[in-house]
Amino acid sequence: MRKRLLRGALAGFFLMTCANAWALDEVDGCYQIGTAQDLVDFATLVNEGKAEAQAVLTADIDLTGVEWTSISMFRGTFDGQGHSITNFNYTTTGDNQGFFGQIMGATLQNFSIAGTLNAMNGATGTIGYADGGSVIKNVHCGVDVNVENNGHCGGLVGSLRDTWIDGCTYSGTFTIIHEKGDSDGGIAGYSNVGKITNCLFSGKIIVMHAGNNCGGILGYVNNGDFKGLHGNLSIGTVEGGTSGKVAAVLGHCNTGTKKERVTGNFYLEGTSTIGMGGANAVETPAVTEEQLASGEIAYLLNAHNEAPAWFQLLGTDPMPTRTGTAVVYQSGTYNCDGTPATELTYTNTETEPVHTPHNYDENGFCDACGALQQGEDGYYVISTPMALRWVAQQVNAGVSPMNLRIVADLDLGGEDWTPIGNDSHMFAGDVDGGFHTISNMVVNHTEPGAGLFGKLGQSSYAAAKEGIRGLSRVAAAEWGPDGIRVNVICPLAMTESLQEWKLNYPDLFEKTIQGIPLGRFADPKEDIGRVAVFLASEDAHYITGETITLQGGSGLRP
Repeated sequence: MRKRLLRGALAGFFLMTCANAWALDEVDGCYQIGTAQDLVDFATLVNEGKAEAQAVLTADIDLTGVEWTSISMFRGTFDGQGHSITNFNYTTTGDNQGFFGQIMGATLQNFSIAGTLNAMNGATGTIGYADGGSVIKNVHCGVDVNVENNGHCGGLVGSLRDTWIDGCTYSGTFTIIHEKGDSDGGIAGYSNVGKITNCLFSGKIIVMHAGNNCGGILGYVNNGDFKGLHGNLSIGTVEGGTSGKVAAVLGHCNTGTKKERVTGNFYLEGTSTIGMGGANAVETPAVTEEQLASGEIAYLLNAHNEAPAWFQLLGTDPMPTRTGTAVVYQSGTYNCDGTPATELTYTNTETEPVHTPHNYDENGFCDACGALQQGEDGYYVISTPMALRWVAQQVNAGVSPMNLRIVADLDLGGEDWTPIGNDSHMFAGDVDGGFHTISNMVVNHTEPGAGLFGKLGQSSYAAAKEGIRGLSRVAAAEWGPDGIRVNVICPLAMTESLQEWKLNYPDLFEKTIQGIPLGRFADPKEDIGRVAVFLASEDAHYITGETITLQGGSGLRP
């Protein structure tokens, strides 16, 4: 009888708990959180197994007097819709603890949170541990954090793995008093495979001991697969620490991390001794208050973004902000080589930078930047032997593809000619000879495949093909009134000759295949034949004088 009563009591308690949690208003499968009790009930709901729950804040939430329990192993979506959570107060001695203790494949976005967090162990922060492809976006954290033991701790996130943090801020005070060295940071303490972009640190970090890896944005990155630290700004202060691994942006970076993935970050001059510490340091530029006010840094922070993520109303905002609508544009005049011709300025009026035109000399080269003249279609204009020799140098150095248009007869002067292209760097592109003549070419090479181009007979081959294309256009114009259409197909097909070439030069064949986006030569029947049938059919009755390139996207055409 007592066992039945106990089972009945436990069942009643379970049903009552679930009833309280499920009492949350739900709209289209999304829980509506408008009070502190709603938030507590939502935490209970998730912790009792509804990890993939969806929730939105419908009002600002004040947690004064609430004894908080971490929302742990959350896999759903939590959208604050711009609302705030204040007076969050939590003390923990465990791992993976915080307002959210652990998230996996979750989305947290669009809310602010302020309060106090006292932590004893690792993976602790407003969000303790994040992994599984999680996204944390536009979360603004003003939580004061006190760390009393070693571990990975952060103002926003303690430990970060496969997670993207974007557009978040930390403005609290982070006091690190543990004696053993570990990883702590304003936005995140530790990152393995993660990414942090467009974040702002404006708080204060106090490091009480020497051995810490600590940064205003990130304390420590520890993996060569780290996805990136881009477009972040640190204007807060980082104080203390004597190990050289305490810095305004990134405290320490292990030797396996690719340095090119730490770019476009800035910190306010004087807020820390260095922008990045550790043996594998990547210099992070220090900027002045004047630079921040000018709009320059807002413009540079947006350089890696497809759409603006930083805003600044010039003359009003003293520095870039994560909110607002005023985009900063660069204004000024550039030389043709991209260097500034005048002092650059910044404006909120959308404008396009002005570039001074090239000034080409008698050989077709710009006397300012050294570039060879190009037409509007991107074809290099070859008017002198010097220009043609320059093309050979570029191709043989690995520049590819290059499209050429010869606009004058070229006398190579009987001097030794270096063929365009070789076994290491083959020529790829179009050559429009315009029926011009190349004369007095001397080739003193013993290796096979030496001519104007680095393959036997390439010069005559190119001239013949261009002649056919030119003839076809003339024929199309002359015969069009009689209903006769003329088109050209330029194939890259696997023929018997190419099969033999493949056997004789397997390494070169593999290099050629690598330059074909579709990864193969065309089949003469299935790929080329079908196009020929189409051009001969009534479906193509308005196509004439065209050249159809069937080369798998390679650009390997004469």
